[in-house]
Amino acid sequence: DLAVVVTGSQVAWARLASVVVDLDEEKAELTASKCWQDRGGSDFFLGETTVYGHFKEELRLEGWQKNDRILTGDCIPLAKAPDVLEKGRTVLVERADDPSASFFTTVAKTENKDLVLSQDLPTGFTYGNCLIAGNVVLAGHGETRGEKVLGSGDATQSSQFFVFEQENVSFVPDATQHSGVRAAIEVRVEGRTWQQVGSLNDSDPTDHHYTVRMTEKECLKIAFGDGAHGRRLPTGSNNVRLIYRVGAGLEGNLPAGSLTKPAKPHRLVKAVRQPMAATGGNDMEGVESLRENAPATLLTLERAVSLIDFAYLAMSQSSVWQARAFSRPTGLGRNGKIEVVVVPSGGGDLGTLGQTLTEFLLARAIPGVEINVLPYQPRTFALDVLLSVNTEEYDPEDIASDVKTELEETFSLEKRKLGQDLFLSEVYEVVESVTGVEHSQVIINGDRTVRRVPADDQEVLTAGQILVDYEGSGTVTAPSGLTPIDTEPEPRKLIGRRSVQVIQGVGSRYTAILRNLSVRTLEDLQGLDPDRTTVSISRVRLWEFKTKAGVILGFDMDRTPLAFLLDRSLLDLVHSASADLVRQSGETTEFIEELKTRLRLLQIAMDEKVFGAVTLRELVTELS
Repeated sequence: DLAVVVTGSQVAWARLASVVVDLDEEKAELTASKCWQDRGGSDFFLGETTVYGHFKEELRLEGWQKNDRILTGDCIPLAKAPDVLEKGRTVLVERADDPSASFFTTVAKTENKDLVLSQDLPTGFTYGNCLIAGNVVLAGHGETRGEKVLGSGDATQSSQFFVFEQENVSFVPDATQHSGVRAAIEVRVEGRTWQQVGSLNDSDPTDHHYTVRMTEKECLKIAFGDGAHGRRLPTGSNNVRLIYRVGAGLEGNLPAGSLTKPAKPHRLVKAVRQPMAATGGNDMEGVESLRENAPATLLTLERAVSLIDFAYLAMSQSSVWQARAFSRPTGLGRNGKIEVVVVPSGGGDLGTLGQTLTEFLLARAIPGVEINVLPYQPRTFALDVLLSVNTEEYDPEDIASDVKTELEETFSLEKRKLGQDLFLSEVYEVVESVTGVEHSQVIINGDRTVRRVPADDQEVLTAGQILVDYEGSGTVTAPSGLTPIDTEPEPRKLIGRRSVQVIQGVGSRYTAILRNLSVRTLEDLQGLDPDRTTVSISRVRLWEFKTKAGVILGFDMDRTPLAFLLDRSLLDLVHSASADLVRQSGETTEFIEELKTRLRLLQIAMDEKVFGAVTLRELVTELS
């Protein structure tokens, strides 16, 4: 049969040598007898190409929707640029194969059919996986309540105020406010909406301004002007009214996909979609947090000059749990560069908080300073705890449960600090402060030798998996190889102190990655659990490295027959003639052959240069 391929004004044709039909996959493969003859000379794009032949059904070319051409920079070519994509419009740029790479940005301009964004695309975007959503709105998780009477105005009163006794009133970001947020209320006086400000000090006598403060009972104190700073309220009966919004606090930080329909249907809205997790929700600030943040906020005088000022101002935001500021190199520019790392309330994604916080800090920074707000990097550690409990006075099950609860609370995201290292002594302090615990053993990340887990500036170390057991519980094996408290640990090998680089295939790159996990030696690696470790090394490769470390540390032969060979390198022993080794050691041929067989196994596990440098003495020597 003859098949013809057409795309636009281009045509190609050929006689078919074969047609292979795969009914299971619902596809057919056409093979030309010689070659395709074409007219036009340009590319045939799969999505725009039609194949004509003797077909019973109309099918699309395989892969017609796939386009792996890479997108870079801030420009996205479109088949047609809609008129609504005007400058300044907020859009959501998504990756179909990786929802976590989605981000909000604005339209810088449109040129012909090209959409130019206000920021560059991250790596990984292609023509085939890039989606642009233009109907973007901010949604709040809460409920707007109807108008209520706040009170009656009295023009004879200076700085008149009302207390609105309503719990859980929402606060929303507002960079113009001193605190960075404003109450989600709308105050109307005789039908006119007045403006909420952070302070009346700069208000003129005729300005329709008011301020909002929180009382100790978590109510709103709404204050008006004195006639010199802000207008006084006009006299009237029930003429001061407000509309307010109630929020959900931390519970409002919903994961992506949770919002599926608007609270009230609208004839122009067919459907809604929440592609990113909700962020910014937080509960009322507690007394402990106030004691730490309130004095620091006052010290900044609402201006950011030093690095600690940027951190304190960021933490004054109700949507931020923690913040740290760093000065970064300016490169060839003169303007200072400040990097602020924040932990959003609840530990979720940064979301729109990044832009809101950037605007807030820029408004209080020295002109010309460049500010970049970044999210924190979460990192977990594992704890294995073995308890010795006074069983005559306490139930060991209850004590184990109490210990786990204390550990989870102490090493939670809300309690740990950015860049705070973890020390084994901290864990012991928590465990042994629980009433009923007499003694304990603790292992971090499955490694007995770990005394400290360092954290990078942007990291927060929090507890991941916590296993707590107690002596006499009937457990077949203690967690993560913990030995009963009264027993002696297994002897350690001298070679176990060697760097992980002695293992064949580790190299400098993987050594650096493992070092970030506090895995530096063969002993550290032997104690690592690849199934509970999150790192940029595949689990298969981690198990390979751990197995090789086990082979090296598991070498076990009696030192006495090896006395005359201890100072020779492993490579030398493998290459030496068996007869010579028999003569020097005085041992049998069978013993020497067994030794060389074991060494050849080590040769597979160890780096070639190291294998030529390590002596048999180092391999078999045990540490006390």
